[in-house]
Amino acid sequence: MEEKRSKLLITVFCIIFIIASITLILTYSHIKSSRKKENIANDTNSKIENETSIGETAETEEINLYDYKNPIIPEGFKKVETAIASWNLDENGCPVGWNNGLVIEDNDGNQFVWIPVKNINELKRKDGYYSGGKQDYVNNCKEADDVNSTVESKALYESIRKYKGFYIARYEAGIENELRKNVQDGTIKPLSKQDVYVWNKIRWGSAYDYALDGVQGSDKADGAVKVARSMYPNVEQLRTYNLPSDLTNTTGVISTLCYGIQWDLVIEFMEDVKNTYTNNKYVEDSTDMGWFGLNSKSKLQLTGTNLNGNESNCVKNIYDMAGNIYEWTMESYKDNYRIYRGGMYEMGNQKVSASTRGHSIPDGFGGYPYVGFRVALYLK
Repeated sequence: MEEKRSKLLITVFCIIFIIASITLILTYSHIKSSRKKENIANDTNSKIENETSIGETAETEEINLYDYKNPIIPEGFKKVETAIASWNLDENGCPVGWNNGLVIEDNDGNQFVWIPVKNINELKRKDGYYSGGKQDYVNNCKEADDVNSTVESKALYESIRKYKGFYIARYEAGIENELRKNVQDGTIKPLSKQDVYVWNKIRWGSAYDYALDGVQGSDKADGAVKVARSMYPNVEQLRTYNLPSDLTNTTGVISTLCYGIQWDLVIEFMEDVKNTYTNNKYVEDSTDMGWFGLNSKSKLQLTGTNLNGNESNCVKNIYDMAGNIYEWTMESYKDNYRIYRGGMYEMGNQKVSASTRGHSIPDGFGGYPYVGFRVALYLK
């Protein structure tokens, strides 16, 4: 009896030992597996973090390749030497005239001026000045592109951020045949040349165009927005912007109507310029440096006509930002209106400036001579 009991105890003990051993083995295996999975996860996360870091570094390095003091010459354009802005390089390898208005020219003789932008993220909208005081516009302004949800403003913003600047037309938009100003569907491209007719009597777009997209202030209707886009079009967006399907673009730029942000950047670029006679800032009081008041004698001038015989209406190689004609921009006011900037030839001496804002409905001024536009370019 005792012998049987001893054998039974031994058997139970062996079973308990085997179960404990199996449990221990399984527990160890589970811990080992968990640690392996954790290590794989850590390696994966580390790889992702490294790839992200590499991507961010590559993007930063790409942006750092470009210098606002040393602009890109886009394909299809050449450098133009001027009296105040030379492309000759200084000891740092930058053009001597980088801050005075470097000029480029396309194969057809259209000219544009480089606007350096050190950091677009630091830009704040500029208040306009009129009759000696600040205007109350900025808080109610935004780009009209925001309303229509196009991709144009995003591409433009990223281009300015990457290349640290953009080009703006040296002259107000012009046209060779003044009898064809009513053709505003993009089949006639605007000019940026001296001594041509100013393209005025042009609307911004449409106030409300159901036939196109049914949105307030359509930028797809005939008008300044469409004509500006036709100069060097985004060929992938011809249908989107209702442009002629046969337009081409072999240059390194895309053209647009000047955006509000671009106009403000030009104003910032001209911040240090003083009025010829009063010593006021040009961007606050352009009375003696624009075609209006006593200067114009109520007469519209050809593009780039010299004022006072000394080009006082040319600031940093850009003509007539302050006078001769109002200029439509892509900026909107209280959604339903579009902003134009500067002064025009029939205004009196009200201390108008290049920063002055005014507004009208998008299809306003279509038959009136007071407003035109200016083309801006962003690098592809």
